[in-house]
Amino acid sequence: MGLEPIRLQEEQALVDRARCDPEAFGELYERYCERIYAFAYGRLKTRTEAEDATSEVFLKALRGISDYRRTEQSFGAWLYRIAANVVVDRYRHRGPSAPLEDAPHTSIESSDIADAIVLRAYMRSVWMAVDTLPRHQRTAITLRFSADLSNNTIARVMGKSTPAIKQLLHRGVHALRVKLAVGEIQGQATQGDVSAQYV
Repeated sequence: MGLEPIRLQEEQALVDRARCDPEAFGELYERYCERIYAFAYGRLKTRTEAEDATSEVFLKALRGISDYRRTEQSFGAWLYRIAANVVVDRYRHRGPSAPLEDAPHTSIESSDIADAIVLRAYMRSVWMAVDTLPRHQRTAITLRFSADLSNNTIARVMGKSTPAIKQLLHRGVHALRVKLAVGEIQGQATQGDVSAQYV
């Protein structure tokens, strides 16, 4: 998923027009709407919340477009930074314990429903663990694994160097492995092996 579907110069001209031309902003909306929605849905897990978050992102972008400076980052990176903040705020206000049925659908066949349940529960525990990470690690992990952005793009979104992003991701993934391993051991101690429940 790239941030520059057209040449940077063309996008900049469109952004400059969008400061005073609603039609030009509409073109930017069309260009980025699906990707911002996919990013929001990947984190918030429900269509309604993802739609609301996407609307909020573009409303903030419209209100703040006069303050956008192209020398700092591309428009797409700026938009993803707004989206990351909106998603984190919404997720924090909602609380980390989303219902299991709100988890995204998987491509698993219905005959493998037990595996689907275990997978959804595991993904829920992963994102709950992500929410306990320090803010910068949490943002980097979300942009990398929920929005599927490259390290270079995440660096632009977060206003950091690519090596700094690599370090944040490395530390974040390591912390997640530790948290999930501890949770797995505790879960097995209190509930027994999950897989044994479906034998």
